Amino acid sequence: AKHRTDKTMHAADTSRYRRHVRFSHCACDGPRYGRPAGPLRPAAFLDRDGVVNVDFGYVRHVRDWHWIHGARAGIEWLKTQGYWVIVVTNQSAIARGLATEPQVLALHDWVLAHARVDAIYHCRHLPGDPCPARKPQPGMLQVAGQDFAIDWAHSFLLGDRDTDLEAAQNANIPGLLSTGDDWRAQVRDYVSRRTS
Repeated sequence: AKHRTDKTMHAADTSRYRRHVRFSHCACDGPRYGRPAGPLRPAAFLDRDGVVNVDFGYVRHVRDWHWIHGARAGIEWLKTQGYWVIVVTNQSAIARGLATEPQVLALHDWVLAHARVDAIYHCRHLPGDPCPARKPQPGMLQVAGQDFAIDWAHSFLLGDRDTDLEAAQNANIPGLLSTGDDWRAQVRDYVSRRTS
């Protein structure tokens, strides 16, 4: 995967990318808008580290971001199938003092500018903290459901950890464990079986 860097991208420069519903947001603070409108669409919830980008541990700067091979093409394919593409990610680096929330939001705004992701929700808390947004709790998905008109019966979550699968189960949607570097074929097969 290519190592993407863009030192000209700052949080203040991202307003032009926030057309319609594209945004990054801390789910711990509740919904961003809380007023979904329009016809229902299924959502593909994606974990971030290990699914969208290579997990080097606490990735918090654009210079450290490496796309998982095929991730952007997979996201693009999901969009052609009518899915909301929503990233849900635990980011305890904030609580650990390894990153600031503005740093995480600026990185996520950069991701939104470079892939057809509709929204990125994060939780800032530590494992064990009583936060309903932190996976395996379903809070991030539930908050997304207040911001987006989601067809839950046809939605799913793709992750690389047991906590992702538990979050999906707690939200009453299927959870898929990523098969590795390029998950496009896995997701296409799953979607085709669900719609056949």
